[in-house]
Amino acid sequence: MSSAQRRQSGFTLLEVLIAISILTMFAIGGFAALNGAIKTRSKVETELQALGDLQRAMLMLSTDLNSARSRPMRDRYGEKLPALIGSVNRDKFLEFTRGGVRRPAALVGDFSNLQRIAYTLEDERLWRYRWSVLDQAQDSEPLATPLMAGVESIELKFYNADLQESSEWPKLQRGDERELEAVPPPAGLEMLIITKKWGEIRRVFIVNPGAEEPSEDQRNES
Repeated sequence: MSSAQRRQSGFTLLEVLIAISILTMFAIGGFAALNGAIKTRSKVETELQALGDLQRAMLMLSTDLNSARSRPMRDRYGEKLPALIGSVNRDKFLEFTRGGVRRPAALVGDFSNLQRIAYTLEDERLWRYRWSVLDQAQDSEPLATPLMAGVESIELKFYNADLQESSEWPKLQRGDERELEAVPPPAGLEMLIITKKWGEIRRVFIVNPGAEEPSEDQRNES
């Protein structure tokens, strides 16, 4: 057998090593590309989740405030509270009466479509609380819903019918002799949300029914 025939009968060790090296390089490149694609997809999903949480929180706030009602309420201790209370110095920085709640058709009888809603900031997460009854008993517990994370702080500005602003609500003007619980919701609310991811988010909400006075029946109900 000639030397040429011996070379054609198989691969040399050097050729095998070269082939293995080439295959290894392709494998490493493919793994790096796959790993990069997985990381990119995970990052995109995280971004979409954060954006979805932000949009859901803004929609929830807008819907709730647009459905606000001038109905005071009593808390679990029997204390009268205004239709809307707002201050960043409170645990629940925003609390108000909401209308327009749909009741199941299976329920028979007259049922109120009013609920008490509150928003709070806990461990840099925005939460929404909902009480199924307006005037609460001592065993009334709210349903808590987590909204968006990464919220560092919140600032509030309330506007009355004359567009005078205040950092808290209710706030009686000089000469106003009404009791606090008789003060209706403001006409509008400006909210500044400081977030880690999105920076400053400023939203202005129209509060329904604005400066409308609560009726005598509503005051008597409370």
